[in-house]
Order: sequence, then structure tokens, then C-alpha cells
Amino acid sequence: MSVVVDSREASSHKRMVEMLSRRLEVKVKFLPVGDYLLSNKLLVEHKDVLGFVNDMRSGRLREQVRLLKSVDGCDKCILIEGWLGLIQRFSRIKPSAVARCIDTLIFHYGIPVIQLPNKEWTVEWLVAKAISLEEARVKRPPVIQRPKRTVKEVVLSVLQSLPGISSERSIKIVKSGLFKDLQDFVMHPGRLIHLKGVGEKTVKSVEEALRYPWKNILEG
Repeated sequence: MSVVVDSREASSHKRMVEMLSRRLEVKVKFLPVGDYLLSNKLLVEHKDVLGFVNDMRSGRLREQVRLLKSVDGCDKCILIEGWLGLIQRFSRIKPSAVARCIDTLIFHYGIPVIQLPNKEWTVEWLVAKAISLEEARVKRPPVIQRPKRTVKEVVLSVLQSLPGISSERSIKIVKSGLFKDLQDFVMHPGRLIHLKGVGEKTVKSVEEALRYPWKNILEG
């Protein structure tokens, strides 16, 4: 039985990878979408409870669902790990909003949502699922490709790749009127200081990233 773990997921959940390695053949590599690919048959997006809520609010979840839906050749699901009651303790979002979101994922997008209490249960489920899929394992892994993006999506993606620029903040930048286009933003990033909620530290980090000499990258 085999499982491919996304390299970013493996880096942030080393204990889970170790636990899986004791029972499955684990390969760590970059996956454009999803965190676990089980027996080349099931792509799993793994989130803890608060991460799920944060991605809901920022709009990142919508983008991840779009990418999951673009994958051909395997089934997809979202695994939420942790106690849902934490949402009421550490977030202002209403339980009804979370319930509606999960309902939409299942019934509108056709993506099953698995909810488990902790890492141990998550590992047990991943192992059990990989074993159950093994008999029907495909010989060739599914081709996971990002769908062609629109110019609008490319612009927002560039903004969101900069330090301190979230999905929500990138939209605010576009709507602010401080910049006429991406080139104007690159030429005058200091104007960000006039955007509500943006401090000098964020502006400085953005400027450093935009002005960083490429020769330093090549020199390692």
C-alpha cells in the first residue's frame, strides 16, 4: 500500500508522516493540489478545524475546491481534523456558516467531507482507506494539473505571493484605487501604507521582495 504526501504537508506534519511510514510505503513529493494521494485513487485535502475556518473566511477554500475539481483520474475528499466546538471558542464565525459550507462542499461540489477528532484517528483512516483502495489501484497515477488561469487570477496570485498579502487583502489592494495595474504596484509599492490595516513592516517586506537582486538567488 502506498501514499504520496505533499512535501509542504510532510514538512509541517512530521509526526503523521512518521506514523504512516510504519504501516505504508510513503513517498514525499510536491503535489499541486491536495495533501495525500492514496494508492493513486483518492486525493485528500487535510485541514485542522481552525485552518478550515480561516480558509473559509479568506476565500482560499474556494480556490482549493476549484483545483480539486480540476483533477481527473481519482476521487477527492476533504478531511477536517479536530473538534468542531473549537470554532465557537476561538472564532467569531457562526456554526451555521460552517455547517452551510460543509453542506455546499458535499451536495453542490460533490466533494465528501470526513471529520475526525485527532491525528491518531487521521492516520488510522488514511491507512485503512489506502488498504481498501489497494485492490482497485490504478497502474498509472492521475495527472494533476492546474487549470489555465485567467489574467485576473494571475494578477491576484502574484499579489498573494508577496509577504503579508492575503487573498482578502489582495482584493482590497485592487479595489483601493492606489494602483492602476500590477506594473504600477511593482513600481510604487510604498503606496500600500495608505491601505487600511497595512503597516510599515508589511510595506518594507513587500519592497524587499520586489527589490531583491536576482543575482543573489543564482549565487545561492
